[in-house]
Amino acid sequence: MIRPCVKPIGLALLSTLGTACSGTDPAELGFSPAALEAIADRVARWVGEGEAVGAELLMIQRGNIILHEAWGWKDRERQLPMEPNTVFNIQSMTKPVTATAVLMLVEEGVLDLDDRAADHLPSFANTRSGAVTIRQLLTRTAGFTQAGYPAGITNYATLREAVDDLGRVGPDAVPGSVFARKVGVGVLGAIVQEVTGVPVEDFITTRILEPLGMTTNTLTELTLDDPLRPRVSSRYYLQESGAFEKFWDSRDPQELPFFPASGGLYSTTSDYAKFLTMWMDRGRVGDTRLLSENLMIEALQIHPLTLDALVPYGMLWEIALDRGAANPAAGASLPSFGHRGIDGTMGWVVPEHELVVLYFTQSRFGTTHADIVDVVRNAIDVSQT
Repeated sequence: MIRPCVKPIGLALLSTLGTACSGTDPAELGFSPAALEAIADRVARWVGEGEAVGAELLMIQRGNIILHEAWGWKDRERQLPMEPNTVFNIQSMTKPVTATAVLMLVEEGVLDLDDRAADHLPSFANTRSGAVTIRQLLTRTAGFTQAGYPAGITNYATLREAVDDLGRVGPDAVPGSVFARKVGVGVLGAIVQEVTGVPVEDFITTRILEPLGMTTNTLTELTLDDPLRPRVSSRYYLQESGAFEKFWDSRDPQELPFFPASGGLYSTTSDYAKFLTMWMDRGRVGDTRLLSENLMIEALQIHPLTLDALVPYGMLWEIALDRGAANPAAGASLPSFGHRGIDGTMGWVVPEHELVVLYFTQSRFGTTHADIVDVVRNAIDVSQT
């Protein structure tokens, strides 16, 4: 049986993640022990029934860890158990980090949200791509409905090579006319590199990961000799038979020779919690501010073109993952927001309850990382009755 555990961690940098339980009753923080037990039981059942190969769940409320457990396998074939703070390829959960880098440059006056990509990348200065703006790239409304880069992402040696090819071909739809969760975020990475003179992953490391204390367990590149290798999870995909098959072993080279900006981060639940907490704290890290509150509020506005999407979207954030959320205004409560990764990871913030939820699996095309949202919502309801 899982015993919910409360660990005081400090909301700013979560610097003491992994410390011993304090003995605090979770009910004092707004979650009943029974509700937390129900969440843990549900995840254990998913893993036991083969809906995920392995899973890790971290829940933080009001600056305290209220639940942190792992289930199943980090590598099933080698019988390596999933452990707390396993390193995962978090795929599209990289996107909000890239967005944060862009917004920092907007705040500094280096970029403007309504800049055209062509203002910074000559390959976009043509009739098909010339109208694409940074704002459209951030909101996934730049018209790129195609499934991937022209030659396929694995056929390029650098991010800039791939982005330049995309710019020459151009979007399938008129920029600003349609929402599509396809290519385009890499263009933002190339713009960051162009205007700063350093690779986007270096900018992310020095300007975001270092201030948040995320450089020990979060990587933009996984080399073969990286000391974190033993903690990295292998990756699986769901077959038509309903079983998961390994498609990447944690001893293998990473799939791309460059950081694609739309993905590429390897991280832990504890590390990514620091990034989410910075956003929940409206851009602050302790006494340091990384982003202004006004710009963050703008980034969390639901774009009108995404209102009919499965999940509404802001600037590289999935918005209103909780019921009843609305667009924020200055001084008002932020909506629930987060992002998923295709391999089965999810990071989710419910500011109303000062709650951060990290649920990581390595089970591509599984559904549990989406289902966990309803499980936690129901637990909130139970705790409030």
